Amino acid sequence: MNIGAISYSISAFTFLIFFAILLTDKHKGLTKQALLFAAMASCLWAFALVYETLADSQDLQPGVFEYVKCAAWLLLLERLLSLAYSEKYPAATLRRIQAGFILTLVLLSIPVFLAGFHVEVFAGRQTYYLTHIFLLLAVISIVMLEQIYRNTRPEQKWAIKYLC
Repeated sequence: MNIGAISYSISAFTFLIFFAILLTDKHKGLTKQALLFAAMASCLWAFALVYETLADSQDLQPGVFEYVKCAAWLLLLERLLSLAYSEKYPAATLRRIQAGFILTLVLLSIPVFLAGFHVEVFAGRQTYYLTHIFLLLAVISIVMLEQIYRNTRPEQKWAIKYLC
């Protein structure tokens, strides 16, 4: 019995159910689409880890799935922050910030995807650039969550407790 496969299977099916429930929801908009993308990316990430654990192979690159999952959740956080700041800043400023954020995610994805296809990015140098990229994504997530928490009205903070 492989406890890793069991726990990732539970996670995968939970995110799959969450995705299915979101599909039946009647709400529309970019926030719902970002949440759908994050749920599906998390589901695929968990299924990829189940496959890798059970098949004991390196066919799939979990780093690529991990990056897509992190980027999907960061896009959701960016969308929530855009809604929080929509009253404080003009729409043109928010669009420029969003474009810069998406460009940053795309630039950070290049070494991750190259490593996923076994292309050595920094040949001849011992570096842990993928670890640094994932650490940077974690710090960005924490900063964005803190900004969402600070910009939520006190009577509405209970609504974001699971997100935090």
